[in-house]
Amino acid sequence: MANIKDVGKLIPLKEAASYTAEYRAQSPAKAPLGHLFGEKVVMEVLNQQGAEGIRIYYGIKPGTVERELILVGVDKHGNDIIPGVYGDRSEICPPMCATANAINGL
Repeated sequence: MANIKDVGKLIPLKEAASYTAEYRAQSPAKAPLGHLFGEKVVMEVLNQQGAEGIRIYYGIKPGTVERELILVGVDKHGNDIIPGVYGDRSEICPPMCATANAINGL
């Protein structure tokens, strides 16, 4: 297994923009473009003892169709930290979007 701290990679803007453009092309109208989590929540999840990464789970609030992303700390073995600190309540874009750019296509 890879070192958890090394999972993922940085990609150039052109590649990121092509991925998000393809997502928009394949998604229904008015589908969320993204989710914003502030530093406080991200750092709380990362700063818990043993956390070396973050896993993001997809969720839907029970009784609704509202999509949610759940942030969970991951230990050096790739396991979710249970019990732990979890992130939720992101701001969805739209309406909470950045100004128009190559990533959001606005």
